[in-house]
Amino acid sequence: MVYENEIKIHKDCIKFLKKLEPKLKEKVKTVISSLVAFPLVKLDVVKLRGFENVFRARVGKVRILFEYEKSKRRIWVRKIEFRGRCYK
Repeated sequence: MVYENEIKIHKDCIKFLKKLEPKLKEKVKTVISSLVAFPLVKLDVVKLRGFENVFRARVGKVRILFEYEKSKRRIWVRKIEFRGRCYK
């Protein structure tokens, strides 16, 4: 069984990615592209407390916040930010 999710990325996330240094940018892009197989893929992902379907993926000091719609097999990347500013 192939388990693929559709990935949608917010425009602010794309803006943030453009500002990152090239090595880190590639790591973040790799993690985002591997979310296609979420929840089967092994990543540093934690469900956030207080939210229904919101998760966080960690890439060094960068956090990727995304919402997972299981019924539609869709992932919405809502926010990409450095650790200190991500949860505000």
